[in-house]
Amino acid sequence: MPSDQKPKLTKAPVFWLLVLLLLAAPYQTGLFFQREWLYTQVFVALLLVLAVFTRRKNLRFFSHWLDFAAVGLLAAYLAGAARAVDARSAVAELLKLFSFLAVYWLTAYGGWSRRDLKVLLTFLFWGGCGIALLGVLTALGIYQISGGYVEGRIYSTFQYPNTLAAFLGFMLFLGVFLWREGKSRWRLVYLPGLYVIVVCLIGTGSRGGLGVLILVLPLLFLILPPGARKDFFYRLLLAFGLGIPAAAGFLRYLGNSNSAAWIVLAGGLVLAGLAGGLPEWLQRLQLRQLLWPGVICVLLAAGLLFVFRTGGLNPLARLETASLQLHTFQERLTYYKDAIGMVSQSPVFGFGGGGWALYPRYQSYPYWVSDPHSQLVKVAVESGLLGLAFYLAWWLLLGRAAWRRSRQGDEVSAVVFAGLLLIAVHSLIDFDLSFGAMGFLVWCSAGVIMAGELKARVGWNRAGYVTAAVLVLAGAVGLAAVSISFLQAVE
Repeated sequence: MPSDQKPKLTKAPVFWLLVLLLLAAPYQTGLFFQREWLYTQVFVALLLVLAVFTRRKNLRFFSHWLDFAAVGLLAAYLAGAARAVDARSAVAELLKLFSFLAVYWLTAYGGWSRRDLKVLLTFLFWGGCGIALLGVLTALGIYQISGGYVEGRIYSTFQYPNTLAAFLGFMLFLGVFLWREGKSRWRLVYLPGLYVIVVCLIGTGSRGGLGVLILVLPLLFLILPPGARKDFFYRLLLAFGLGIPAAAGFLRYLGNSNSAAWIVLAGGLVLAGLAGGLPEWLQRLQLRQLLWPGVICVLLAAGLLFVFRTGGLNPLARLETASLQLHTFQERLTYYKDAIGMVSQSPVFGFGGGGWALYPRYQSYPYWVSDPHSQLVKVAVESGLLGLAFYLAWWLLLGRAAWRRSRQGDEVSAVVFAGLLLIAVHSLIDFDLSFGAMGFLVWCSAGVIMAGELKARVGWNRAGYVTAAVLVLAGAVGLAAVSISFLQAVE
């Protein structure tokens, strides 16, 4: 992340409109449906035009190999669109990818200070807490979200629990980082926020989401700067230690006695509020090294014991049935196998956006599914092996940059990349990145990581400015024009 001696919070309209875009996206059913997504693309186009005219001296691109990989992926989708089975879907996917690239560019090349980017991440975290809170309130019947609570599982605004779990996993890592970074008394509110996130995360009952979270934790420990590891994990385990037993009690009473569920939820929230200053308090008493592990172990032991002894609605118990032999997992393996047959028919450029619609021609047995439930498979089908190569290169280059930043002591790059890794791994077995809000989160987070890498290279260059200005303006006009025409067709 860029560092300034005396950073001042930016007043640039582009920055605050970008924050608004990222904050609002998850609340619009995660931007999964076409109508909300098209309106958002028009907003992105206007934001790009504003950026060209207000940030002229910072308009650069192609300063890192990651940029070339991103544009290469866009070009592969453009090539795939030339032979697309559904031109409308192909153009829609192309515009979606361009919008993600625009958010990356606005974040990485905006010239924002470290404080600006921390404020951006803070808004993202509290927006995520809002999503979790709405999910919990919907489960209680206090707030109504269509499809927000189904068969004992919390879906919230995403209307899909598995993607919600991946989203909340990212916010969990981010919240612990912001809690550690907090200097004022406001830092005490982060643990209650994390508590709500853990309760909602457990309430999703997502085997894949919780399983991937557990899988990524050792990688998070590895990538974190050595000096931050112990305190980060103590805080993370404290959030789990409070959230797991509260979630178990809350979900047990939910539906049978909402008043009891309220008491459990509120009691845990009060306890989280009181425990927010526990790390600093123990440190001042010089008891931290002895008491922290004991406190965490007691809380987790009590929580796990309560979880597996409770009855009623208990989504966490779904983990006991996690297996590679599950019918849902075996079905997805069939989708992936059939997708290989599709890619073999058009290996270089794929079938363009929406190409999965051809799957009935290649399916092993009759089934119906609108998405292959894997971003890797989706990219291969839509943009061929060329697009898949650029996609994998993008992730590898981003990981390399995050690792380098982390070794230089940049904790936020490590935490953000661990959150992105959680989403990326989960997207191998689900359609998380078909949600526009998740795409924005991934590409914006990549921009946060790359901002520190790129700051030294960003400066005034007339040729670079002209190139960037022409590309951005042309893309913005095209994005707005096509999105408006699609909207007219929808209406």
